[in-house]
Amino acid sequence: MNSRKKILLAGYLNYINAQNINCVDIAKSLNQNLFDVTLLRLGYNQNDLIDNEFKFYRVSKLFMKISYNISLLRGILSQHIIYIPKHQMTYSLTLKIIKFFGIKIFTTIEGNIIHKSQKNMIDNFSGEYNFVQYFKLFDKVFPITNFIKNNNEIDFNLNNIVLRLGVSEIFFQKKTSFKIKNIIFIGNLNESKGILELLDFVDYFPNLMFHIIGEGELKKDILIANKKNIRVHGKKNRNELPQLLRHMDINISFSKSEGFSKTILEAAASGVPSIIYNLFGSDEYIVNKKNGFLASDVNDFKIILKKLISGEYNLKQISYNARLLADKNKWSKVINEWENIIYEITN
Repeated sequence: MNSRKKILLAGYLNYINAQNINCVDIAKSLNQNLFDVTLLRLGYNQNDLIDNEFKFYRVSKLFMKISYNISLLRGILSQHIIYIPKHQMTYSLTLKIIKFFGIKIFTTIEGNIIHKSQKNMIDNFSGEYNFVQYFKLFDKVFPITNFIKNNNEIDFNLNNIVLRLGVSEIFFQKKTSFKIKNIIFIGNLNESKGILELLDFVDYFPNLMFHIIGEGELKKDILIANKKNIRVHGKKNRNELPQLLRHMDINISFSKSEGFSKTILEAAASGVPSIIYNLFGSDEYIVNKKNGFLASDVNDFKIILKKLISGEYNLKQISYNARLLADKNKWSKVINEWENIIYEITN
């Protein structure tokens, strides 16, 4: 008799974005003797994020949202529990049907629900009422940071247990150079990620090379700007990104619209500290000037980078501390928290 817990992680195993990567990393990290994992596959694209053979439900690119929800409903037939990270793809009716058949469902809150004047998750639901009604359909909703847990003022079933997201072992690279030459940006190339600010920022540092990783609506603007110290790499797969990070010195993000980005831990694992805004609980992970840098405005970014170039900050030590930060949050150390939650919800 198979006593393993059957779980559907509703992310795509063959398409790169943060939610999908998290689902794939969870699938790889869960104890296979205790958990029977199923993922989703979008279309017939073979660009898998994993080598392991996992079962999957296929989601059609034609009428993708409908197909995604049908795949969730398939879980009624064979799953004990479903983790659903894609809220804009998931119909409330789908959640109600799944719950009617006694299948447990849980999710995580990763985005901004605190500062409503900025881009936030509530706006995605056209208001707080719809947001609350949607998330109350889940058996459990977990914050991924203490900042989200401690600062939330909305009554929507948010659990008081923080369910951390980890970083994959593939990003732990040995760093040998500690001179400021190469700066990396990783993310969607749109306005909310601070791309326009970055385009202005690079002019202050003509002797540095800025490497931009990602795709998006502003890629054309970047190429038209034709800055000599910008190299646009496009999207990198799971094997290519760690190799590129080995040659980077600082990770930079001007985003003011998201929670603690997964790329900060990925860069840290490669010994690449980050300069980011001190928002959304960033100081929960980043100790300013010790394992990374927290800025209050664009001028702070300039000051920090100039001090790194001059050697006023010890990049070698900060790089080492960044790796320690990532080590505390690698999936092999975080996954027990997920396994315990899955067992708690299903028992």
